[in-house]
Amino acid sequence: MVRHRYELINESTQRKNKLIAICDELFPELTNIYKDPNLPSALALRERFSTPAAVATASLSELKAVRIGKHPSDAKLLELQQLAAQSIGTKDAARLRGLVFEQKQLIKELQLIQEHLKSLRWKLRR
Repeated sequence: MVRHRYELINESTQRKNKLIAICDELFPELTNIYKDPNLPSALALRERFSTPAAVATASLSELKAVRIGKHPSDAKLLELQQLAAQSIGTKDAARLRGLVFEQKQLIKELQLIQEHLKSLRWKLRR
C-alpha cells in the first residue's frame, strides 16, 4: 500500500505540472488571483470556465457560485474578469480547443487520484 501511495503521489504531481503548463499557455494571468492554479477553488473555476473569454463574459454570481468558501473575494473576482478580458493567453482556436479538452481531462484525473489518496490514507491509518 505504501508503494501504491508513492505511485499515486507521483501521478498527482505529473497532473499538477501539466495543469500549470496549460494555465501558463491558456490564462497566465490566473496566478495573479490564485497563487496556486491547482488549488481546489482554482480548479473549480478552470473546470467551469475553461477559457479567459468564458471568465470575462461570466456574471459575478456565476463566478461566485464556483468558488470554494469566500476565496477569492468579490473584488478579486472582478479583477480576474478584467485580467481575463485582456489575457495574453493563446488565441488560436484549434490550440484552445485542444488545451480546454486536455485541461478538463487532467482535472478529472487529478480529482480521482486525490480521492484514491484520501481513501488510501484512511486505510493505512487503520
